[in-house]
Amino acid sequence: MHSITENKDKKYFILSGKKGFFSRYADNGFKTKWTGLWKNSQKYLEYYAIKGLEENKCIKTEYDYAKAIHYYDKAVETVFVPENKAGLYVKIVFGKEEERELELGFNIRKREENLTERKYKVKFDKKKNEIIVGNELGQISFSLIKGKMRFEEKREEKIHFPSGEKQNCFIPGKILLKGKEIIFGLIPEPEKEQNKMEKKGKKEIKRKKGKREKILNERELKKEIKEREIEFGQKEKLIKTNLKELEKGFVDSAKGISLLENQGNYFAGYPWFLQYWGRDNLWSLNSLIFLGEFEKAKKVLGYFWKKNQKGKIPNFIEGKKTHFNSIDASLLFLIGLKDYVFASGNRKILKEIKWEKTLKFLESQEKDELIFHEGNETWMDSIQRKGAGIEIQALYLKALHSIRNLLVLQGKEKETREIEKKAIELNKSILHNFQSGGAYKDLINEKNEFVKSCNPLVYLMQKQASEQEIEVFESEEFNGKKGVLTRGRNEFGFGFEGYHTGLSWSLVNGWMACAEFKADRTEKGLEYLMLLINDLKDDCVGGIGECWNSSGELRGCGMQFWGHAFVIKCIDEFLLGIKLNAFEKKVFLQPKLPEKMNYLKRRLRIGNSFFDLIVEKKKGKIKAKTTNKKIKIEVY
Repeated sequence: MHSITENKDKKYFILSGKKGFFSRYADNGFKTKWTGLWKNSQKYLEYYAIKGLEENKCIKTEYDYAKAIHYYDKAVETVFVPENKAGLYVKIVFGKEEERELELGFNIRKREENLTERKYKVKFDKKKNEIIVGNELGQISFSLIKGKMRFEEKREEKIHFPSGEKQNCFIPGKILLKGKEIIFGLIPEPEKEQNKMEKKGKKEIKRKKGKREKILNERELKKEIKEREIEFGQKEKLIKTNLKELEKGFVDSAKGISLLENQGNYFAGYPWFLQYWGRDNLWSLNSLIFLGEFEKAKKVLGYFWKKNQKGKIPNFIEGKKTHFNSIDASLLFLIGLKDYVFASGNRKILKEIKWEKTLKFLESQEKDELIFHEGNETWMDSIQRKGAGIEIQALYLKALHSIRNLLVLQGKEKETREIEKKAIELNKSILHNFQSGGAYKDLINEKNEFVKSCNPLVYLMQKQASEQEIEVFESEEFNGKKGVLTRGRNEFGFGFEGYHTGLSWSLVNGWMACAEFKADRTEKGLEYLMLLINDLKDDCVGGIGECWNSSGELRGCGMQFWGHAFVIKCIDEFLLGIKLNAFEKKVFLQPKLPEKMNYLKRRLRIGNSFFDLIVEKKKGKIKAKTTNKKIKIEVY
């Protein structure tokens, strides 16, 4: 539970299900164009306001991922989004029966839009206590579930400037609600088709009207809230350790990942990366695997594989549009596929996913062992980096090791030897082309510039870095208030607000923590890991943000998938050194417990078996055991 009593006007929260999300500030305000109620990537509700429960009257807000509760002097307001149904539910309890005015501001628009000129229609059903507001994009219904209501239609169009950006919204009229306890729901509906006719070749097809989402009654709502609370409560059983801040950080990161799930895939980040990004999903895939969510990991792999283009994995998908400007998504796909296969024991997927196509595509991008890419094909897509980026070569090296393991599993000895040789040659080429005096180049290109960036950390996550190599990134030149900067302060092109040329990123802090653990610098690794965990209290409460300037001000999404995922990855893959092998029924382990940690228990899954891994430190010695005798431990 997060309890927010200070800076409520600067902190917001996210509630979401698999069909939509709701964002609001802790003081109950709607301060940006991203707050309000969304269904997938379309906005419906701009704000709602209840007279007497204004922003300055909210004393405290509690948030537990399942719901948020606002406390006022003589009222308590609970807001909730169901897991599998679109919509927002609000419950207000007063000390006595009250009559309060409710103002609803609707803004049905697409994600990328600002000011629009769409016309709204209003329908009021007095018998059902229901108001329906819509335009050509869709409609949203307000339904009173408990209490009494009066509605006077008085249409008003309003222009306002949340966070300085011009927006318009529609107010249908004056709504008066009465009761000691009032409950209402706001339900976004599918686009109204109005029996349009489409032509497909010579055949005419009648498009069906979308089915309206059923409003929950009071009993059903209570049940939904309880089930959601239980679901998030289960996350607390995933880890136990005497280092309570790390334990809470792990649990809350797992809860945040659940909120980012949308229709069988994952959004890259709330509140505005409302697309399915290959890069983000695949950097984060092994967090799902470590959390035992094999079925969800398989869905992610299957989704992006179905969209592949001659083996190339998409960068992102938004609606019907698929974008392929990514070289790293294909590399991360191969790494994730191997992790999934060995943890789940599902080798049948290798018949469905012909990973050889992706390897063939990558080999077509090779020149002198290195992979070359276009300027916007790396994660730093706001700048031109045409050439051979070091993080791409590092991921290629990791992908080749992953392929090697898949080939061993398939019993292909000749191909295994060829890939092993290829990986050795690639590593030599990385050292020859990128390493210079204890530092690494960011990019090989025609200009032959030596720019110090954060990208060599991806290589140092695999290689046990020397003190000289890792201390470059621990220096003041490379660190801001929120962690590692994307580019050194003394480098040409560094910008205080540079998205990929100066900001600190949760992704990069994750890389740094992993590289520190890999280099046996456990306390330093914990320090960078805690930068991620501590952000759960800031900006988007319960979320780990995307990026910040060197003063620590948020400059991106407040809840980013890979920020949460790297907390899981850092702890499981690098702090504990976990490698799962369902075929041998083994947990390979290389634990590196920080000085203050003497006990850690993790709930894990191999194949269909769930078990606890227990790691203890006594008199300086680390011992490990499992609660399932069939699952063996091998320390490497």
